[in-house]
Amino acid sequence: MLLNSFWGRFGMNTNKTQYKVISNPLEWFKMVSDDQFTIHNADFSHENYVQVFYSTRLVVLAAFVTCHASLKLYEELKKIDKRVLYFDTDSIIYLRSPGQYRSILGDYLRYFTDEIKKKG
Repeated sequence: MLLNSFWGRFGMNTNKTQYKVISNPLEWFKMVSDDQFTIHNADFSHENYVQVFYSTRLVVLAAFVTCHASLKLYEELKKIDKRVLYFDTDSIIYLRSPGQYRSILGDYLRYFTDEIKKKG
């Protein structure tokens, strides 16, 4: 689920304007022709470079990651079955019973984390 929250950030703040100083004409033409960039303004007042104000659109990547994370969540829900008490976009709360399936826990992508801490 970390995959969902980490990579899903690509879909947030897509209108934020950034700027870049470009001195290579080939780089400028690549940027102008790439659909990922929306160019808002370009300052050609300097002889050796152009200052470009742009925003990026990575909505497709964000949609893919969110969809993939949802599929992983649904796979896990199927395995846990009727023991599920609650779930939302990035978490599952379920009853643990001896001998039944338990989610694999870990600190890396593709693993779940136990967010309920044991109290002493």
